[in-house]
Amino acid sequence: MEDGPAHPSRFRRVGAKVLLVLGCLALLLANITVWLRLTALDTDRFVGALAPLAQDQELRDALSVELTGRIFDEVDVESRVAEAVGDDSRLIVATVTRLARGLVSDALRDVLASDAFAGVWERSLREAHRQALEVVGGDSADIALRFTDVLDRADRALEDLGFDVVDRRTVERIDDVVVARADQVKTAGRVVEVLRMLSWALPLATVVLLGLALLAAGDRRHMLALIGVGTAVAMVVTFVALRIGRRVLFERIDGDVARRAAGDVWSNALTPLFRQTAVLLVLGLVVMTAAWLRGPAAVPVRVRDRVAANRRGEHPLPSPSPLVARLSPYRRQLQAGVLVVAAAALLLLPSLSVGTALVIAALAALLVLALDRLLPAPPPAPA
Repeated sequence: MEDGPAHPSRFRRVGAKVLLVLGCLALLLANITVWLRLTALDTDRFVGALAPLAQDQELRDALSVELTGRIFDEVDVESRVAEAVGDDSRLIVATVTRLARGLVSDALRDVLASDAFAGVWERSLREAHRQALEVVGGDSADIALRFTDVLDRADRALEDLGFDVVDRRTVERIDDVVVARADQVKTAGRVVEVLRMLSWALPLATVVLLGLALLAAGDRRHMLALIGVGTAVAMVVTFVALRIGRRVLFERIDGDVARRAAGDVWSNALTPLFRQTAVLLVLGLVVMTAAWLRGPAAVPVRVRDRVAANRRGEHPLPSPSPLVARLSPYRRQLQAGVLVVAAAALLLLPSLSVGTALVIAALAALLVLALDRLLPAPPPAPA
């Protein structure tokens, strides 16, 4: 019978740790699903993230190589050159063909470097994203970027030089660059649809699970430190998973130019995810450090003793008001509530920047410190 009280305590400790693990897993998935809902599945934000790539040299080089190759695959330029020069010399034909390829490539580069390409690129992104959402919704079509305007402008520039190699029918056959097949999008679309439905539930589940873990813990300061550690570990796992995914994806891309361009697209598209993951990592480290400073380690104890000594040298504080006296026993719960509300704000805000996250973290820290100062610990109960 004497061991009876230990069983509820053990069950409570185990339950708190299980809730902690589940909460950290939910946080990892919530981080990804929030980015998916706010950026990947939102046309305006998706286009806004990738639109600056119109000025990216790696992307323009990759498009120039791709479109030049398409033109020469579709049009038998060598035969046209042989007819034009009227010479059977293979060396002359090959040299002129190579020069013709250079002219086409230069014309495309000039168009891609012009100010007009920014509008073409944005319209292509918007249309491709609309196609992707339709395929996820059940349609069957490849996702492609269309560069009809680029080819038309390059064709007019070549005609001005007296070199007419691309006609309208050719442009219509080669003006789309497929970035994803319909079957690939459909396969990923099932997962995306599930994650989109969970993008609201997972942040709420994260707050509930971690809040319950904190309430169920016997040592709440220690549990708060574990929450900070778990948050940091979940974000590090996210970074590692993204790194592995990037490597696996890029191994399937042929050509250094295309690989470098894909790297720029990857970086721009996932910048919001990288940013919010970094913010949550910093937040986890801050929570862990704050909990450690409240702990029994030698350094925090010396700091607290010094602060207490300084306080004793000040003028005595007035007696607390009835409200303060009533709230003082719940100081820890109020501080935990401040941290839970801050975490919920970070997860549920429609857009999150580093500055916003730092402001929320600073306000939460100030409120926790203010509660610590305004609500003194209640006097010990009489024996």
